[in-house]
Amino acid sequence: ALSPRSPRDAAASPSPRSAVVPPQGNAPKRREKDTRDRAQFILNIDRLVSGEDTRTTLMIKNIPNKYTQKMLLTSMDERHKGLYDFFYLPIDFKNKCNVGYAFINFMDSHSIVPFYEQYHGKRWEKFNSEKVCDIAFARIQGKNNLIAHFQNSSLMCEDRKCRPIIFHSSGAQKGQVEPFPVGPNVRVRRNNKEKSGRKQRKSPSLSAQLHPGGSNRSRGGNGRGGGGKGGSSHTTEAAAGGDG
Repeated sequence: ALSPRSPRDAAASPSPRSAVVPPQGNAPKRREKDTRDRAQFILNIDRLVSGEDTRTTLMIKNIPNKYTQKMLLTSMDERHKGLYDFFYLPIDFKNKCNVGYAFINFMDSHSIVPFYEQYHGKRWEKFNSEKVCDIAFARIQGKNNLIAHFQNSSLMCEDRKCRPIIFHSSGAQKGQVEPFPVGPNVRVRRNNKEKSGRKQRKSPSLSAQLHPGGSNRSRGGNGRGGGGKGGSSHTTEAAAGGDG
């Protein structure tokens, strides 16, 4: 007859289940790829100053959810007015709060340096938020590419405060708001009725909604960044740099 195993024997000889090593598969390769992907969006001030990096579009992360477009633009314009020509603060359509990040394009890459030094790694002034601003390069770069990305988006059907906003990049009107060009194939956001098979008609007055005075996610509806879900702004993922 077999004698019962002592606790010491049991500890020295793991059970067959615990001894099985799960296959690693492609997990290490995916992690390595993710690390490389994130690294390409890291902003290096020295490379900007030397002119080695000429990218101009930034992703501003960890924005308290109660911040509005107007609040952010007012803050930025104290030192950086007339230096950027694109801004977009995605809004959650359900709770009407921003979703925690924004995009901004500067006309000159060197203008990024003072902006980065003012905001990156700093806490936000309003709402007593604990969030710390994090700035990285965006995936989509340049005003023209950003316009092309959004101009056929269903955002063009939304309230002006939910849309991207662009500014004149040169000339006498430099820094002033200009109309956002609507694309020829604007998509229509589906509502609950459409999910049951009914289609929504395209708005007949998109161009009229985008006049020169038009302005434009991390979740939730409080200044400390509480978590809310659903109804979030869209078409921003492809523009996002880093982990968002």
